[in-house]
Amino acid sequence: EMPSPVFSLPFRRFTVALVMGLLLTVSMAAPYAVAQSEVPADKKPHIDRLMELMNIDTMMEQSFTATIPQVEAAIRNQDPTVSDEEIAIVIEVFQEETIPFVNETLRDVAPMMARYYTADELSKIVDFYETPVGQKALQIMPQVMVDMQNLLIPRMQVFQQKAIKKIKIRLKEAGY
Repeated sequence: EMPSPVFSLPFRRFTVALVMGLLLTVSMAAPYAVAQSEVPADKKPHIDRLMELMNIDTMMEQSFTATIPQVEAAIRNQDPTVSDEEIAIVIEVFQEETIPFVNETLRDVAPMMARYYTADELSKIVDFYETPVGQKALQIMPQVMVDMQNLLIPRMQVFQQKAIKKIKIRLKEAGY
């Protein structure tokens, strides 16, 4: 019996590269998440209002969900023989994991904002987002993020391929 195409060598390589990229991102962010356990009382109302205005949970969810076509394209690019059923399973799992991922990530947003902004700056940011231009910025932000993802994902694939090739060459030169 033939193994599922999803577990083919190209797909495994794609998955390993994706996981390594995610681990690198998480490892770079980890010191910040650990160091920020509380939001100072003078910043909390501003951050709460900002997150409410930004509708940040929905924005993150939309942005994350918008990556589904890119995930499908990347899988099909790595393994053109993958079936529609396999893609449907991947997308189903991706969607199931989106809400917990967004909720977990949101726990770190307020402490991160508190770390980088003063209460006065947060107040001014809230004031801006309550203006018509600020509201427009919030309305188009999810689409801007989707456009950025559409721009970055193909570039990241090329970057990963170049980096992996260069790493292999350097490791070989170093005798590994």
